Amino acid sequence: MNIGEISCRTGVSVRSIRYYEQKGLISPKRQENGYREYGEKRYKNTFKRYNFMNCERGDSPIHWRR
Repeated sequence: MNIGEISCRTGVSVRSIRYYEQKGLISPKRQENGYREYGEKRYKNTFKRYNFMNCERGDSPIHWRR
């Protein structure tokens, strides 16, 4: 999945995903064309963890969409 698809599936903004990557919290693979490649299984638990941290601050939770 690319960054737009993972954002849509998780409800996490593209900006937040890029922020997590910048901080070293996630490290997606890069395709030959330079695009980020996100595996749903790999990042599902990661985003859930960050969601719990956000909920503690009062932010809205992440909902996985199918």
